[in-house]
Amino acid sequence: MTPGPDTTEKSLYDTDFQLWIDKTVEQLKAQDFANLDLINLIDEVEGISREQQRKLRIYLRTICQYLITHQYSQPGHERFYPELEANILNVRFDAELILDDSPSLMEYLQEEFEQTY
Repeated sequence: MTPGPDTTEKSLYDTDFQLWIDKTVEQLKAQDFANLDLINLIDEVEGISREQQRKLRIYLRTICQYLITHQYSQPGHERFYPELEANILNVRFDAELILDDSPSLMEYLQEEFEQTY
């Protein structure tokens, strides 16, 4: 499929993103594929994937930092352990939410872990 002939979609995307979303959703529901702004729609869908990967990468790095801090903290700093452990669990929970929605990202996370750690 090629982008639809209506060139006003590009300007709508640039001038009122929410209106562009609303119109695109209406066109998809109506199966009006000929008039879809495919270039921007594809870019947005790809952007969703990149954003999920970015969040997972940040969560992974944060968890690694917390675990290293926990492992190498000096004696006498045990009072920080409960807060540190709570932070680890919170970030892990956030990452698990993404993986629950997109289990296929587990492979990406494993590859990223090897590079991060």
